[in-house]
Amino acid sequence: LALVRKVAAQIRFFHWELEFPDVFVAEKSGFNAVLGNPPWEISKPISKEFFSNYDPVYRTYGKQEALSHQKRLFEADRNIEREWLSYNSYFKSMSNWAKNTENPFDTSFGHGGKNETAKSQWEGIRKKSKGFADPAHPFMHQGSADLNTYKMFLEVAHACLKQGGRLGLIVPSGLYTDKGCTDLRGLFIEKCRWEWLFGFENKKGIFSIHRSFKFCPVVIEKGGTTEAIHTAFMR
Repeated sequence: LALVRKVAAQIRFFHWELEFPDVFVAEKSGFNAVLGNPPWEISKPISKEFFSNYDPVYRTYGKQEALSHQKRLFEADRNIEREWLSYNSYFKSMSNWAKNTENPFDTSFGHGGKNETAKSQWEGIRKKSKGFADPAHPFMHQGSADLNTYKMFLEVAHACLKQGGRLGLIVPSGLYTDKGCTDLRGLFIEKCRWEWLFGFENKKGIFSIHRSFKFCPVVIEKGGTTEAIHTAFMR
């Protein structure tokens, strides 16, 4: 319990159904709309970001020089090495969790009978609960590439909508170009009405990103299927 409390304080879990109990009830179950501009970050360790906290000019080093400085920092202070290992393990844990969250009792790890029973019980209890916006877990359509926060937010937004609810989010153009978004595109086309997809460049510096970076507002209605999408590109 002490470890659970420590992790909860560090990661600050957010449970949509518990935070908005007036929205997630049997009669309506989910939001009418979800709007936002979620963070666009790849969820993996960034050594330049971590070590710059200990060496202000770390970002200026070449690869081999950076590795040498890492080694010197570890030798000078073992706490830095432990923090670096912990920093890396966080991203690995997040990746494992997102990839396996839809099957919390994976029978491939042995103990098949016990796990199968626990899984059946868990699924039965979840099906009886009417307050979930979607009986399926989010993060089942993230693909095999590195976790990216915008993809996770898209899927959470979809899961939190009621049937017929709509999402409008601003995300990178990778949603319609990257192979790693194939599963998400499938979800939005086969089980939603994908209404709008505009492709913009940041030429006027609206966002604090490179001026050639492409991004897109998307508007999607949960439920049904997509026959056609209103699109415009290079705007």
